[in-house]
Amino acid sequence: MRAWPRYTLYLGVDVLFCFFFGQMLAWSYAQVIVLAVCHLTSVGMWNGLNALGSLGTDDEHLAHYCNSTMYLAGIVGGLIGGGIVNVCGIKASALVGLAGQSTTIMAYFCYYYLHVVPLPIVVIYNGLSSVAISCFTSAIGTALIHYPTASERGKFIAVSGAILNLGGLVGGLIAMYMNFQSTVTVALSPESYLAVIAVTVAGVLVAALLLKERVYRTDETTPELDHADLKREIVSLPAEFLYLLMPLFLINVWHEVVLFNYFNGQLFNIRSRAVNSCWYYVARIGGSFLFQLVSSSAGGKRSLQTRVYRSVGALTMLLCLGCGTAIRALSGPPLGTLLLDFTDQEGRWMALCFLAYGALETMSANITFWLLAELAVGSAQSRNRLVGLSRALINLGGCISWGLDILHIPPSVQWALNLTLWIATFAGIVAATRRSNYTADHHPVSDHHPVSDHHPVSDHHQPTVDKCAYSTLNSTNTTIEINQYRPNAADSTEVSPQEKTPGNAITGARSVCNDTILV
Repeated sequence: MRAWPRYTLYLGVDVLFCFFFGQMLAWSYAQVIVLAVCHLTSVGMWNGLNALGSLGTDDEHLAHYCNSTMYLAGIVGGLIGGGIVNVCGIKASALVGLAGQSTTIMAYFCYYYLHVVPLPIVVIYNGLSSVAISCFTSAIGTALIHYPTASERGKFIAVSGAILNLGGLVGGLIAMYMNFQSTVTVALSPESYLAVIAVTVAGVLVAALLLKERVYRTDETTPELDHADLKREIVSLPAEFLYLLMPLFLINVWHEVVLFNYFNGQLFNIRSRAVNSCWYYVARIGGSFLFQLVSSSAGGKRSLQTRVYRSVGALTMLLCLGCGTAIRALSGPPLGTLLLDFTDQEGRWMALCFLAYGALETMSANITFWLLAELAVGSAQSRNRLVGLSRALINLGGCISWGLDILHIPPSVQWALNLTLWIATFAGIVAATRRSNYTADHHPVSDHHPVSDHHPVSDHHQPTVDKCAYSTLNSTNTTIEINQYRPNAADSTEVSPQEKTPGNAITGARSVCNDTILV
């Protein structure tokens, strides 16, 4: 296999080399960067429009209806997203999602600026494109799980998350520039909106030109991501899930409604809202690298359980900081009665809330991908399905939080539900890790005779063919081509083509061990 150069710099020079020398684009780190940039040009730009308020317009109905339908349709997209990635591959799934996000923002432009598309049509199309966008996010999750080596996974996830959140930060900076001397909400100019659309179209072109089907890791191995059969994906869809991690998936975006609709929207004036948005996305970028720090294995010195406990500890500290400042705000004057400025003392306290929850959201999203990769959850295609299902539950959490807002549930009650779900999240993460460790330590020898501490498999209970196959593979002189062996007339067992492949040499050996001792 071709040896790929190994660079030591963290984020910059090595990636530039990958782009300037085309043959290096198949390097896994370069492919993750390409996907992250595409994520920035699509979902990142959409986050930026949300940071501006009302999706870059002054029509609150557009943002309300489109956000609600996005989360609702995203549930469906998440359910099928992992299967679509299994069937179509990462590149095709990414292209579909990127095109869907780009055309959705075009629909916003046609509705608000050109007045040629009615709002109901925009909302319906927004829901349909959200299904496609879920396929793209599932493709990114699949890449973050399979492209890096085990020691690099935290680094890859952190860099990808940091690049994505640059979109929200840019949107917040633009909003701060537009509104710093203003007291009313200002919509983007048509030219600025067209510039955003151009960025999303550029993301589609980048994915089409630079994404590769075959990728090489830095340890010179290739991730096995063979395309699956569509019928199998449909049958397997409801079969697998990590129920203990459901609270983690639900909590990912749960707090955003209260944080932005109430705290930012009703406590602060327009320029302070932009400043808070910037703090939020700065914290999200910092949270990506905090996640890398706590999830690092330190060269294999820290076990998975230790790293999980470190991650839960970091989440707990951020949650205490965020909840403490949130309770301070909820116990003060009623929301909407007094508009704060970011220079006020109370405004500075609330900045801590946005910082804490920004880092908290990014860490929870990164931990989702990390645990799906680290825990014992089955084959590669099973993990891909779980990525899609996790996206479905993330969207369900957002949908529930928006539903509570529509029903006019008091913010204090919504925040209490959020805190309860976080406690369940911590318990679920620890329980899932302990259960995964048990599964790994008690892996089955076969489908019918699992190994356990209570019923060990003794030597005389193991089939002779297993011992023979083991000897065949480990002897120094076993150069016999098993694939060319043909059983004699007395042996009616045929070796299937699948059993003749090098990857299944043990299976091929089992069919001949009863007649021939290979030494």
